[in-house]
Amino acid sequence: MSELIDKFSELEFAKRAAEAGRAGRHFAVGGLVGSSPALLLAALGAGRKATRIVVAAGPDEAALVKQDLEFFLGRARTCGSSPRSIR
Repeated sequence: MSELIDKFSELEFAKRAAEAGRAGRHFAVGGLVGSSPALLLAALGAGRKATRIVVAAGPDEAALVKQDLEFFLGRARTCGSSPRSIR
């Protein structure tokens, strides 16, 4: 799985997103479908130990992102609790 994450992190938009994150700037990436948003999050977090908060449109979407992150990173590297909803 790490080879897939490494290859994804070499894509130009992923490099720009990583640069912005390291510089403390906000960034937006659009047009990602399926599990690719979670793959981008996995690529951005590769080799870094930091807590991240992921905001999804709703609880169903949050559960899907969590499931995808567990697939790419393994359960030990993802949130151990169920997604939470804040209203």
